Amino acid sequence: MDEKEAKNTSADELLKALSCTKDGLSSAEAQKRLENYGLNEIVEKKLSPLVKDVRFKR
Repeated sequence: MDEKEAKNTSADELLKALSCTKDGLSSAEAQKRLENYGLNEIVEKKLSPLVKDVRFKR
């Protein structure tokens, strides 16, 4: 489902599509998603000092 479609969908339909409830995920569903998708984190890329310096000077 893309953003435009999601905006035109009721909250109940979105919750059903996302397999959750207004109270959140069940423990079993949370564990399943953790195993399938991993931790909900953003990994920061390490930049070399030279690249950082070039970006800073722009």
